Amino acid sequence: MKKVVDIIRIREDAKEKAEGKESGIRSTNESLERTEENWEIVSKKLEYVIGRTAYSNWLSKIQILARKNDTVVLEAPSHYVKEFVMRHYFINILDAIRESYPSVMHVEIAVSTNQNSAVNDDKSSTFGKHSRNTSLTQPHSSYTFHNFVVGEANKVAYFMLKHLCDTSTSEAITAPSVIYLYGEHGSGKTHLLQSALCNSNSLYYTAERFLQSYVDSIRGKSIFSFKKNILDSELLLFDDVQFLCGREKTEKEFSHIVATMIEGGKHVVITGNEHPKLLPLSKRLEAILLGGMVVEIKQPTQILKMKILEQKRKVLSHKSEIASAVSDEILESIAQKTSNIREMESLLQKIVMSCEILGIEPDINLVDSISHSDSTDDISEKSSNTSPALPTQSQIHTAISAVLSYYSITEQQLSSKIKTSSLIYARQTLAFILRNSFMLSFHQIGHYMGNRTHSTVMSLYNTFKKTLQSGNSQAVSTYNHLMSKLQ
Repeated sequence: MKKVVDIIRIREDAKEKAEGKESGIRSTNESLERTEENWEIVSKKLEYVIGRTAYSNWLSKIQILARKNDTVVLEAPSHYVKEFVMRHYFINILDAIRESYPSVMHVEIAVSTNQNSAVNDDKSSTFGKHSRNTSLTQPHSSYTFHNFVVGEANKVAYFMLKHLCDTSTSEAITAPSVIYLYGEHGSGKTHLLQSALCNSNSLYYTAERFLQSYVDSIRGKSIFSFKKNILDSELLLFDDVQFLCGREKTEKEFSHIVATMIEGGKHVVITGNEHPKLLPLSKRLEAILLGGMVVEIKQPTQILKMKILEQKRKVLSHKSEIASAVSDEILESIAQKTSNIREMESLLQKIVMSCEILGIEPDINLVDSISHSDSTDDISEKSSNTSPALPTQSQIHTAISAVLSYYSITEQQLSSKIKTSSLIYARQTLAFILRNSFMLSFHQIGHYMGNRTHSTVMSLYNTFKKTLQSGNSQAVSTYNHLMSKLQ
């Protein structure tokens, strides 16, 4: 009798567990369905903010895996797509997700474990490949010479590249073999480069894509095909050369390719965020760049900013009636509160999108509220109601000493013109800490770093800031370690 009771009890327990499991699965499925519905809303916002082409090429392949408390986990088809999205669109993704999930504080991106899927995605994708295809030979649909707004800050760079594309191959021989354009993030370098994709013999690479293609060609034993593909082009357009710094083998291969193209009477246009002498490049690549035409794209004036915003308003008005209602006063406020073209255009898009979602008319107060919510670490964007105490000289020197000790360098080396990787990283780290934690101006920071210029310090600060935002584990670890020492 006891055995029968035990058997009945075991069966009941098993039934309860099965029902509980089924209920849990049903609850999980319902939660996942709601999550996927919200992700569709997030996806539409992202497509609006970054543009249809960029969304289709990169973010359309990102899927949502799960939401765990304050964390959303996304999935990318490959490591390359993950790294590119983390570097270029992570902040956009986080902002869009928080609008649908206000409690979310963290976003993680995993890489798909389905190898077949990843391979198929790579084959169908137009990015990250070293074979000649439309992604590398066709410009972004919105990047043309026609819609590039010319002003004092960029006219030399514009006319140089326009001349290179307007002339025949024989006439272009008189143009410099190498043109190097440098300027701060968001100054229009990429727009100009992709505008120069003027014929089938032009080829465009970002440093990230070149690096990935180079590595893939070595793994696939197709390095000859990779190099031949580039050398067969008449014009090579290379974006963000600073990302090759510290990658000796890749930089050496790139230098060899550029030198070969020069010897063959072909042309190369390269962009970077600093003058060649301020980048930790190899002597050979530095000499190649300095031997060509070096052109700076300067910060846009208020007049140029207004021209760019007026054009952007006109483009957006074709998609949204709200954009037409954005006044010149609002545009002037946007121009004053942003430091580069990309930030400026992004803020205008966010204002238009916010008005559409909330069903309100554009108002100048939106400029303040949206620009403040976008930034957590730029002193110029902090609320004027807060009055933090000024740092003492002792606190500043403690921070400098902590950075010097961490990187095992001296104060003389920090202030010198030497450009080793460790010194560059130390300067970037110190610039970010002094700006972010002590709220010093770029001019003041330059005083502590060998009297470096405002633009140089700003570039150091922005580079470390972008590296942190990309989720780079080494940068995050370095920053957290140093901040723990200063608290």
